[in-house]
Amino acid sequence: MSHSAIPPSPSRDEYEAQLVRNSDDSIFEGADPFAIFADWLKEAVVTEPNDANAMTLATVDAQGVPDARIVLLKDMDATGFTFFSNLESAKGQELAVNPVAALVFHWKS
Repeated sequence: MSHSAIPPSPSRDEYEAQLVRNSDDSIFEGADPFAIFADWLKEAVVTEPNDANAMTLATVDAQGVPDARIVLLKDMDATGFTFFSNLESAKGQELAVNPVAALVFHWKS
């Protein structure tokens, strides 16, 4: 018997059942994407076991090489997402050269 640290992937039937459960597209009816995200974050705070505000921040350096790390979302409003960083850190320097980033929230539950 194997005790792998990697859980088994859902079956095709499980994926299809999840699609049916999540087929209500009303979550996208709002015109304000920040309001939609705020609702999602509120739900994640209740359902996620740890750090619902953890996000992957992806930037690129001056040569265009991607760099990603986990940071914590501190705040958000209509102007964007706030996280703290040392301006002398790699991410601070990368954002100074190219002030564009991607964020990914992994809310498994």
